[in-house]
Amino acid sequence: MKSLHHESNLEVTHLLKPNILYCNWIGPQTTEGIKQSGAVILDLQVRHAFRKILNDNTQVVGPWHLAARWTADEWFPAMVNAGMTHFAWVLSPNVFAETSAKRALPTGDVVTTFKSYDDAFAWLTDKP
Repeated sequence: MKSLHHESNLEVTHLLKPNILYCNWIGPQTTEGIKQSGAVILDLQVRHAFRKILNDNTQVVGPWHLAARWTADEWFPAMVNAGMTHFAWVLSPNVFAETSAKRALPTGDVVTTFKSYDDAFAWLTDKP
């Protein structure tokens, strides 16, 4: 593992074997924080061309629905254009955070949601 970014709301780690970008979101999220952190992740994606991302929301609490449309309409297309092919999203056990995440899902089949890190990791490692 190699730490790539650390803020109060997000830790980004490169899981070296297999080659996965792990994004661990923490605590309450704001629209500004999500957009800033999304820009960091996109920059890492552009520089390193990660095909697989494990996005972990298990520690997220509360709603962040104001950033959901931006995530679906702008951020996901930019990530796909930068080479992402598989995005495993571990949903928060917090109902408000989970609802926001579901609003942020883009159209298409790039994103698959999970209830556990282990299931998401297994799914990603099974992808070519």
